[in-house]
Formats: sequence, C-alpha cells, structure tokens
Amino acid sequence: ERLFPPPSGLSYSTWFCVERFSTAPQAHPVRLLTMVRRATSSEQHYVCLAVVLSGKDRSLTVSTKEELLQTYSADESSEEASFYEILPCCARFRCGELIAEGQWHHLVLVMSKGMLKNSMATLYLDGQLISTVKLHYIHSAPGGSGSTNPPVMSTVYGYIGTPPAQRQLSNLVWRLGPSHFLEEVLPATSVAAIFELGPNYVGSFQAVYLPCVRSFVPKPVATNLQYVGGAAAILGLVAMASDVEGLYAAVKALVCVVKSDPLASKEMERINGYQLLAMLLKKKRSLLNSHILHLTFSLVGTVDSGHETSIIPNSTAFQDLLCDFEFQLIPRLLLTLRDTSLSQPTVAAISNVLSLLLQGFPNPYDLLRACEELVRTLGFDWLLMFMEEHLHSTTVTVALRILVVLLSNQPILNRFREGLSGGGWLDQTDSVLTNKIGTVLGEHKALFDCTNETSTQIQASV
Repeated sequence: ERLFPPPSGLSYSTWFCVERFSTAPQAHPVRLLTMVRRATSSEQHYVCLAVVLSGKDRSLTVSTKEELLQTYSADESSEEASFYEILPCCARFRCGELIAEGQWHHLVLVMSKGMLKNSMATLYLDGQLISTVKLHYIHSAPGGSGSTNPPVMSTVYGYIGTPPAQRQLSNLVWRLGPSHFLEEVLPATSVAAIFELGPNYVGSFQAVYLPCVRSFVPKPVATNLQYVGGAAAILGLVAMASDVEGLYAAVKALVCVVKSDPLASKEMERINGYQLLAMLLKKKRSLLNSHILHLTFSLVGTVDSGHETSIIPNSTAFQDLLCDFEFQLIPRLLLTLRDTSLSQPTVAAISNVLSLLLQGFPNPYDLLRACEELVRTLGFDWLLMFMEEHLHSTTVTVALRILVVLLSNQPILNRFREGLSGGGWLDQTDSVLTNKIGTVLGEHKALFDCTNETSTQIQASV
C-alpha cells in the first residue's frame, strides 16, 4: 500500500470557475480540497490538509494543521494562531486580483517535504508562479503526533468540494473541473504544460513528455464539428431525416451546437443556415410536431419557460424561421396550442410569437391568409365559446373584435352565415353525426310505430 503523506512531497492540480462569490455577512468560502484520515484503532476523523479560497478577499489558504472534522472551520483565526509556531501550519497566498468571476482558472499547489531544510509550499495560478512560502508538511500520523514506531495504520480519504459538515445556505455559485492529486513534486515546466493542455484533457500527463506516444485531447462536440463541416453537416442530417424521430434528433443536435458554440452561431448566419433550415422544415412539414416547433423557438430564443424577455435574442433566426409565412407556421402554432400538456408560460410565449408575426406584416394579404388558417384550423365555434355569458366582459370584447376582423373577409362571412366551418377537430365526424341522427330518428320511428300498434289494440278491444 502507498504511504500517506508521500515521503518527498505532493502536488494538487484543479480547474475551477466561481460564477458568484458569497457576500457578507456570511461569506461562504470555496473549499477546493479537504483531506481527512483516521487511525485504524480510532474513530476520530482528522482534517490533515485543506485548500480553501476565501470568500472575503479571494485569497487562497492552505492548512496542514490536524483538526477534528466535526469541529473544523477554515477561517482567519487558524492562520493567526499559526504565526506563533516556529514552522507555520497555515499559509495564505494573496491572489484575489487574479481570480475573476465567471472565468475558469487553473490552480496547482506543490508541497515539498524538507529533510535538511524547511518544507515549502508553492502556488501556481493559470500556469504562473504566485508565491513560495514555508509550510509545515502533513504529519506522518493521525492526530498530529510525531513519527511512531511501528507506524500507525490509517485510512485516508478526501472531499472535492465542500464537506457535508461544512455545508450551509449561501449565494455562492461555483464549478469544479478536472482535479488531480499527485505523489510527486511538479516542476514549473510541468505545471505550465498541464495548463496548456486545458481543462478538457483527460489523458496521461506522462504522454506529454514522451515524443513516441500519441496523446488525444478530447474537445466538446461543438468544437470538433468545426473540423468536419460545422453547422452545414448538421443541416445535412436535417435534410436526410425521413421520420419524426430522425428529424427531432437532427434539429436537437443543431440547437445544442448553435447555442453552445459562438462560432457555430456565426457560421449559421454566414451560410444563411436559418433560411436553409426553414426550407428543409417546409419540405418536411408532414413530420413536424409540437416538440420540433419548440426546439425551433428555443433556437430563436423566444420560448424559454424559465425567463421572460421583451427582446428577440436571435433576430436573424426569427426573421428567417418564424417570419416566413411559407413555412406555414401560423397553422402549426394554432395546432400546438391545442396540446393540453403545455405549460402556461409556453402557451403565453406561443401567443406572443403569433402576435409578433401578425404585427410584423402590414401586408393585408398575409393577414387575410392568417385569418383563413385560423378559421380552417379552429373554426367559428372555438371563437364563439369566448362569448358566453359567464365570461368576463373583456374576454367577450376581444372575441368580438377578432370575429369582426374575420368577417371582414367576404368568403369567411359567407361561410359564417351558412355555418360551414366547424374547425379542424371536427374533420371526418360527418359520419358519426349522421349515425347519431339516424339512431335518434330510428328511435322516434320505433316509438311512433309502437304507439300506433297500441292504439289499434285498444280500439279493437273496445
């Protein structure tokens, strides 16, 4: 089994991103690493190494002081107490001005154990040396005691992030990337090489120094697509889709790539990709459903159930996709509104899109087509339901205004007079209505025949 702590020294490497630091009065620190161990013959758990980023001044604190896990707390008092020791067990690195919110940073802590000289701790941030200070190395036995003979068997484990005992409510938001705990003292050249590899590298660090070994650096899918055709390749998948599942998967992939990679978004504008997508969706209109339309809205940025916005994030996609009446968006939107599983924010967003589409086209012909699609899809009966006496007066007023606009078209007025349009949901129901009418008429005829027969019998008996 391996010895802990390592005899010569250790190195800790991690990538982290603080989206928002915790604020006063409860400045929750960013606990990057907490190493804990206990002796096999004891139930006491001791914190033997802690790497903490302060929430007050963003300085980094490294502590090798043995403390019980249940009572451990990383604050300034432990640093002040360590100043009275000959070799401090706590060190602070002033690096707050180099750590920015919302940016990924690479941190490497190198601890070397001194034999004939003092033990040292060195901090690197984003490949650059920050400082080297004296720091007591991790004790060889749990509890902070000196060397024992025979050595004490112990169990070692660690927390990447905040230990459960120190968790509390705060407005701190941060993310942790790849982390490595190495049993060797890394030189400055190795630290710089690890930083250059980036947070996506998950291979062996030894391969970096061996010219005969090929190393593969994984990258996000959106980035790799730039080498095989970019967004145009995904548009090809949309063109090749022959069923609903394939079309949904292709559009989903396109949305994920465009929203996660700024280069892909710029490429879509450069190659007029949104116009190509509108043309492809028009050809595959028979495969469209509410889920694919919802993906299209998320691509534009106008449908986000968790956020409300008065602007259009992607105006190019909005103009090429949603403002194309040849795309037959309006009837699809109206059919989508019939889905009872839609949430209220989604229904409101679709209604806003319809409003923007109609307001953005002053051409009377386009508005007339919208009215015809409304009547063909929903019918007059749907609109008349909003004029019932138990509804609010404003609802009735809006319904009347819509009806007046619809009846301004002479063909629609004629159909309204004759009651010919009942909406899309009444399609293929003529046979059902005929059967029901026939059944009712049959019952009346049977009842009439029975009545005549009874009256004849009564007359005969008389």
